[in-house]
Amino acid sequence: MLLFCDIGETVKVPVYLVDATDGYTPETGITSPTNYISKNGGTPAVLNDGTWVELDATNMPGHYTIQHNGIDTNTAGFIQGDIRKAGCRNFPYTIVVGGKVDAVRISGDSTAADNAELAFDGTGFGFTNCTVPTVTTVGTTTTNTDMRGTDSAFLAANAPTNFSNLSISVTTGLVDITQTAADKVWSTAARTLTSFGTLVQDIWDKATSALTTVGSIGKLFVDNINATISSRSTVTTAEVNAQVDTALSDINLDHLIQVASTVSDVGATSTDFDTALAEATNDHYNNHIILFTAGVLAGQGRRISDYDGTTKNIIVSPAFTEAPADTDGFVILGIYAYPADFKADVSALATAAICTETRLAELDAANLPADIKGVFNKLFVLK
Repeated sequence: MLLFCDIGETVKVPVYLVDATDGYTPETGITSPTNYISKNGGTPAVLNDGTWVELDATNMPGHYTIQHNGIDTNTAGFIQGDIRKAGCRNFPYTIVVGGKVDAVRISGDSTAADNAELAFDGTGFGFTNCTVPTVTTVGTTTTNTDMRGTDSAFLAANAPTNFSNLSISVTTGLVDITQTAADKVWSTAARTLTSFGTLVQDIWDKATSALTTVGSIGKLFVDNINATISSRSTVTTAEVNAQVDTALSDINLDHLIQVASTVSDVGATSTDFDTALAEATNDHYNNHIILFTAGVLAGQGRRISDYDGTTKNIIVSPAFTEAPADTDGFVILGIYAYPADFKADVSALATAAICTETRLAELDAANLPADIKGVFNKLFVLK
């Protein structure tokens, strides 16, 4: 859970506690839980405030709030919190302190912010305290015929006769360079500019191969390219991965992927295979999603129905389309999938005799069977 607050602001964090064993049954009547917070990764400490309130055990079972006062939120950055109680699953949360943004914080001027809201809230566009510059109206205008480009008489006239003195002739709307002008540029008498040909390529080749004198544009260009490529080539894969990890952590997405590993089983099947995971606790990854990132199953995900911490074996349900290969890579996502018995519960209800038209007319709150209540409880905790 991610919340935002100002520095020194009192804030309540909504908490939802469920049974530690099944992971979905709401826990009611919980008092005095253990609560710790860490400010910007610092040493965990007990909340200064910690006011604990249960909302409604009947209508909102499992829902509580825990309060953080100005001492708890007196440091800009982030707070990592954790709620613990015997028999309940831990409840982690994160508060970004000093992360709120509004018009006053952007401009630093509450009056300007209020005026902007009044002007654009759709209630009349009243620009109170907004200064509108004075506009002076010009009554008459005069035509200026002295400026080239605005004189229609000049535009309609023939081209000046002194163009010929520049060795340029104008015919059929085209400007031609005469041979006389060309002779002034090239030493030979005859040059025909019919196409650029490889002119651009020749210029680049000369700039990077022939212009090697210190200070020339060609040498500066080549030296800078070589220096840039050389500096970038020194960045290692580990350094790139560290930058990516930091970026994900900054926006709290590093918890989405719980762990990355590979298959370690030459005899893997579509539902059962050993892995290179390090976790030694049985059922640690149960009901989480395994998503393959390499091999024939790349992009496919399934629910983990059982994890063996001793053999590092994973069993999935339903089966993958085929078996993964040894060393195929995968990640385990921090997403809780629905319990394995949920589909069976729903299927049983669909075929039950209570669904007849006559029986439905007789149902009331007292007659609802316990299995329906169980399914509803699971619905409320699906993530």
